[in-house]
Amino acid sequence: MFCQFILTKSVYLSVVLDDRLKIYGYNGQLP
Repeated sequence: MFCQFILTKSVYLSVVLDDRLKIYGYNGQLP
């Protein structure tokens, strides 16, 4: 169950980071 939490968290983080990259136009200036 703990491993599942780690996987879910990593997927969530990658989705959030991808959304930020889309919002900021992939110019590398993340907040």
